[in-house]
Amino acid sequence: MLAVTISIATQTLESASSPETFHEAFIGRLKAMSRTYGLLSREHWNPLCTS
Repeated sequence: MLAVTISIATQTLESASSPETFHEAFIGRLKAMSRTYGLLSREHWNPLCTS
């Protein structure tokens, strides 16, 4: 999971025009990843419906 976080940070940094935009985008992406992992763990990593 650390490799995924590093990758997200790198990609976000490459597209950010300022430290503020980096921070906002990076935190948003981490929160999205957290929600996704939360859904998967509640379903015990079984397929789940996202619609």
